[in-house]
Amino acid sequence: MIETLPSASGPRHGGWLHWPPLSETGDVPSLGGKSFAVGILSYGILRYLDEEPRERPEVRRMLVRGADWLMKESWIPGKGSVTSATAKSTAIPAGGA
Repeated sequence: MIETLPSASGPRHGGWLHWPPLSETGDVPSLGGKSFAVGILSYGILRYLDEEPRERPEVRRMLVRGADWLMKESWIPGKGSVTSATAKSTAIPAGGA
């Protein structure tokens, strides 16, 4: 599985972008990411790196790009939180509006 994650990670910076169901985007096709999914994947990648005996610089770079995505695309300045999804033009902060 870890071999497929780099190709799914955003090319400029991470986020593991996808096309969510139209019901989540107000019927507007939108490419975006979900903060909780990035968190879950990042945690799994960290555990993987703890156990993997080989050096995996591409996996480490992917992890850094995911954190970069959270900071640049999902973080809400002044709120101290992240959006739940970035595909919507009206992203809803995690924990509600």
